[in-house]
Amino acid sequence: MANLSISCKADRCSRLLTVFVTLFMAALGVKGESSFTVDGIVYSDVSEPHTGQGNIVRVDGGTCVDSVLTIPDKVISPTGTIYRVRYVDLFAFRNRKDIKKVSFPAGITILQGAFSGCSNIEELDLSGIRSVRREAFEGCKSLRRVVLPEDLTLLDASLFYDCSSLTDIDLSNITYIEDRALYRCSLEKCIPPRELKHVETYALSLTKGIKSIIFTGESTNLGESAFSYSNVETVTFRCKKDFNIPAKSFFKCANLQSVTIEGEGSINEIGTGAFADCVSLNTFGLDRVTKIGMSAFEGCKSWTRLELPQTVTSIGDGAFISTGITEMHIPEWLKESMVGKDAFAGSQIVSLQFPESWKNFENHVAAVQNSQRTIERVVLPGKCEVIPESVFFKCPNLRYVKGGKNIRKIGENAFAECARLEAFEHNGDVDEVGSGAFYGCASLKRFKIGNDLKTIPYSAFYGCKALEALDCVIPGVESVGMQAFKGSGLTDITFLSVDKPVDIEWEAFRDCSRLEGWYWDDGFGVWQQSDDMYLKLPDNLRKIATDAFRNCTALKGLWLSSGDVAVEVTPNPQNGDMHTPFYGCTIERLVIDRDFTVDDAGLRQMLPSFDQVAFLRLGDAFGWDLRDFTGLPVDKSGAVKAPMLQKLQLGNRIDPVPSFAASPLLRAVTLRGDYYEPPRVGGFHPDTYADGTLDVENEDDYRAADGWREFFMKSSDIEDVEYAGDSVEPSVLQEEYYNLQGQKIPSPQRGAVTVIRKDDKIVKRIIW
Repeated sequence: MANLSISCKADRCSRLLTVFVTLFMAALGVKGESSFTVDGIVYSDVSEPHTGQGNIVRVDGGTCVDSVLTIPDKVISPTGTIYRVRYVDLFAFRNRKDIKKVSFPAGITILQGAFSGCSNIEELDLSGIRSVRREAFEGCKSLRRVVLPEDLTLLDASLFYDCSSLTDIDLSNITYIEDRALYRCSLEKCIPPRELKHVETYALSLTKGIKSIIFTGESTNLGESAFSYSNVETVTFRCKKDFNIPAKSFFKCANLQSVTIEGEGSINEIGTGAFADCVSLNTFGLDRVTKIGMSAFEGCKSWTRLELPQTVTSIGDGAFISTGITEMHIPEWLKESMVGKDAFAGSQIVSLQFPESWKNFENHVAAVQNSQRTIERVVLPGKCEVIPESVFFKCPNLRYVKGGKNIRKIGENAFAECARLEAFEHNGDVDEVGSGAFYGCASLKRFKIGNDLKTIPYSAFYGCKALEALDCVIPGVESVGMQAFKGSGLTDITFLSVDKPVDIEWEAFRDCSRLEGWYWDDGFGVWQQSDDMYLKLPDNLRKIATDAFRNCTALKGLWLSSGDVAVEVTPNPQNGDMHTPFYGCTIERLVIDRDFTVDDAGLRQMLPSFDQVAFLRLGDAFGWDLRDFTGLPVDKSGAVKAPMLQKLQLGNRIDPVPSFAASPLLRAVTLRGDYYEPPRVGGFHPDTYADGTLDVENEDDYRAADGWREFFMKSSDIEDVEYAGDSVEPSVLQEEYYNLQGQKIPSPQRGAVTVIRKDDKIVKRIIW
């Protein structure tokens, strides 16, 4: 009774299954007539008398014995009819955990999903089967070994999907692999296909054992992600016709090293991400490629050299992003429109040269902004006019940039924090520089600016410690912005006069510790020394802000030229110090040129800080009281306090001449032009009269003037040639020439001292 009960239950289940299967078989043109159970296996009659294939059954399910399912070649029904077993029905044994081994008869067809989810099946011998349909063994996670029929050329969709333990299978005769057929299979002992013609989506994705792939046929058909995440190492295309490599076909194939095209066909297009993250890829023949899609080779870090053939007509966005390419010369024929945004972004490019004909390049190097880049050398397009903002921001290894003659503008932060950038070479005139353009370029040595540059903006050259000089003077600058050259290595600056007022803003040249000024020669040569440098501010200077030249410790000479200027002086709230434009500087040589005027008290507040002045030149002042004009401090007697003053030059028509009696080191005085009154209150310190030198024009006029006689009488050791010539024969005079270091020289020259002696007594010394 128990066996009968089981049999009845089986029959009922069988009948229910038969209803579904019959409907399906009807769709296939197969008419089901009856079902029965033999030895625990449920069969359905699917005979096709009209085809002459009568007495055929399919397996609808059933039980196994000791985990072994044996499907016979023939079966005798309870009515005694002999049937041939030719099918295993759809999902007949789906998710059966009790089956570990299956034996199939020859000529059988395994329909869709028949054994899907049978996670304990370990081996399959399919050598005699007629065919096996999609998903038949999907999810058989314990399946290790499969024997396929020798004449089988196609693996149906998802046939071995997620058979993660499948290692041993001979695929040598397989030419067609449909969707996900071997997805996530190990295949470590796999014999790979000799030739492939058709591989669909995810067909071999996440497989491990297939190392080499050869594609043949008229035109290879590849599906998206067909080999993604697999361990394939080499791929060869021997196709007769042109073909495509679709999106992500070999995505993240970490072991893929080379792709070769040997057949007659070419690659029309490499799809999006087709070889993305193939980190070992180092060989790819692009000479037969037309289109390279988006991110096609993204992350191919072993690909170091890129040669683009003329067959290429377009390169998609990010096509070579983050590759290992170190050197790339973009060919002249490649137009800007052919290259997508960030095509070479994030790569390991060391040397990059753009075509001469290109005008713009921003989209193609935008990712140079990545601080991890290794780019060292860039040759910009010859027709490039604008270097966009931040285009080379934080390129730590960028050393050399060459631009063409057409460059007119450098955008904000274009080269900011390129700490190793040494040279920016170009043949044109840069007329616009953006804020922070070269911020932090500590190695930049030289820079050439244009004649039409009006503003050097905020932080443009901040921290350029190696910047010694601009390649030309600053011819038309109207404003030097805040911190424009702060902390730079400038050694000299030359401002030329412009028609419009010039402003030097807060901390514009702060901490330029090497800044000395510029060489200046007024044409007379009586005061200029070879090692004397002066910072000559523009004639049209309108404003010089607080701390503009703060801590420029090498700046020793300052030339205040003609013009109306506002000098900003700001008290320090912490210690009460007056912060002037030259706070922290030690000015030893000061020239106040003619016509220099000031309307506010800034200059008067600034000049007392110049208490280390050793050379002072006061230009033609046209009768101004120099004590009020210069703001130089005076003592109770009215004498100018210049304790370090050694050499003084007075210009034309300075009246009255201020007293320098409080300057004990003063030894050399040059007087130019007409002076109506002598130096007041004693004129000069006694030591000046004792052994100083005097160079004057129109001395006879001075000697005849009231007030000057006393001055010359005190200067008993200071005589001129004409004065001595009345009593001394010229032959008696001895004329010798020395440089400023006291070394005797053969003839007068700039920076020399002419010494005239009479009876071993110095009659006159003239500084040339």
